[in-house]
Amino acid sequence: MVKHLTKHDSPKAIVFYTWIGMLTFSFPLTLLYWNTPNIEQAILLILFAIASNLAIYSMSQAYSKADLVVVMPFEFFGLIFAIIGGYFVYNEPVDALTIIGGTIILSSAIYANKNKKNIQTG
Repeated sequence: MVKHLTKHDSPKAIVFYTWIGMLTFSFPLTLLYWNTPNIEQAILLILFAIASNLAIYSMSQAYSKADLVVVMPFEFFGLIFAIIGGYFVYNEPVDALTIIGGTIILSSAIYANKNKKNIQTG
């Protein structure tokens, strides 16, 4: 969907659309479960917001300038960071299904990228 949006809209607009979409879906739940963050939590939330907006902007830039098959493997690094974050932040163990699923996703991305190169050259 982002690749399609990059044909007509700037990466800044895509970040704004993402922000509006997230706000629309998360705001009602926020009202139900709101806990006022302390200063440390507020700083972390602000840093997370900045980092996520920069990530969305960067990926939108990449989608607008490169072919989707080239950019998508980098999107899967999010899975690796989610596993690492879950382990260190939430003390979640990494189970076999996570490893198997991640391997399938990564292998599929590598295969699709190599297959596309073979089709283009041959």
